[in-house]
Amino acid sequence: MGFTASLTIKELDVHVTFPYGISIVSNMAFPEMVQSDDKFLSAVKAIAVDPFFDGIEFPKPPDYLWDKIEDILEDEGKVAILAGQPEVLTRGLNPSALDDADRTKAIERLGKMIEDAGSHGVWLIALCSGPDPGPAKRKDATTKLIDSFKQLCEKADGCGVNLLIETFDRTLDKKLLIGPIDEAVKVVTEVRKDYENIGVMWDLSHGPLIGEKPNILNKAGDLLEHIHIGCAKMGENGGLLDHHPGFYSKNAVNTSDDVADLLEVLSDVDYFGFVGFEIKPQDFQTSQEVISTAKSVLVEGFQKAIPRIFGK
Repeated sequence: MGFTASLTIKELDVHVTFPYGISIVSNMAFPEMVQSDDKFLSAVKAIAVDPFFDGIEFPKPPDYLWDKIEDILEDEGKVAILAGQPEVLTRGLNPSALDDADRTKAIERLGKMIEDAGSHGVWLIALCSGPDPGPAKRKDATTKLIDSFKQLCEKADGCGVNLLIETFDRTLDKKLLIGPIDEAVKVVTEVRKDYENIGVMWDLSHGPLIGEKPNILNKAGDLLEHIHIGCAKMGENGGLLDHHPGFYSKNAVNTSDDVADLLEVLSDVDYFGFVGFEIKPQDFQTSQEVISTAKSVLVEGFQKAIPRIFGK
């Protein structure tokens, strides 16, 4: 699984195996998978049989599909990672809600999702905060979020599951509470006073929207437990969007140079987790086209990063 990059450094032929597990967000790469059970399973299968990938990130499936998904992943020896962000982004659950009734509902439903996933072999679940309530209420919302994640971590700990909190933009597109990586680090640090099973997740494509470059990850240190690689999109009016277009497609912002910068920083901070693609075909593209391009960008970025890493 994965790949090995070969290049010449100071007249020496060097062969370096990519050091991280590679995953992909299935419902981005195959947007149609949420349209039916057959398409859901077909997308999981398409990724599972691809030897380039070590893991699959997928959204919460219908309860009756769990066994079939688990069988596919076991047969192909792939790691299951649950993408829980859609429960917040599209289904309205809010773990940072100031209203306690809304927050209780979110904790209960996310807790049930954690239990179901853990019982089917999922060990890592990505989540996010709710919407940004504005500067005056951010401190209170952050306190609520910390309490919610402590409750969710307690549930997850009993299921053998680790949780992630992903950083998003506050002002341009998704407009979530968390937010800059500094604040994600503060939340995780507070939760870790009671529970160890939580980490920070950072997405290369969110960097331009938040004003962060890969070197910001030095602030996360060993709290960093998952990485996404993708592209921000430049909108027609010049604003940045969190749309995850394929690399080098129309209006895609990030490049293999950004990937190289990211991989160099990951080496510096002794990162050990997965690197996951989050890329989505545009109207004129196929899933396999954007997946193939993403693979080549990762290989190219790794080749660019290797001399920097070994030159230190």
